[in-house]
Amino acid sequence: MSDVWAYAYIGDEKAIARAIEATILDTCIRINNRDFDLPTDIDANGWTRFSNDFVYSPEYQPILAQDSRLAVEELERKGAKNLIELFRAMTVAYPEYRLVPIDYNTQVHEKAAWAESYVTIETTGLGDVTRQSVGVFEWKRDKAKRWWITRYHGMAGMAGD
Repeated sequence: MSDVWAYAYIGDEKAIARAIEATILDTCIRINNRDFDLPTDIDANGWTRFSNDFVYSPEYQPILAQDSRLAVEELERKGAKNLIELFRAMTVAYPEYRLVPIDYNTQVHEKAAWAESYVTIETTGLGDVTRQSVGVFEWKRDKAKRWWITRYHGMAGMAGD
């Protein structure tokens, strides 16, 4: 996957946006495949693109906090390792849980070293309802020209089919 990382496309915001979106898709595929290994190679997969100070606010957190099937204490909402543990626990509690990115809108501001992705995500396997939500991924580029996911905020959507 190292050929799609955004730092390889300096000066091409559309290519950076495509690489960012490929990273989000890769992370969703890893969740769906229950691949929760955090590799040491910085370019190995989507999990390695989360910054050390990554902060997340999932849209379903209040619902799951009341669910006795989710045997997870409130994790600090910071860092890739805690995020991976949250998804690992969710997939144990909800074996049918799946995420499917449906639509992406990514804005890259290369001069400002900042990007933002709005992603419509379909979630299944959390009960009998299929939900669509919007996830907002914030990205920052470091001095080495690598892009990192620094923040995620989810906005709950409506129940679907």
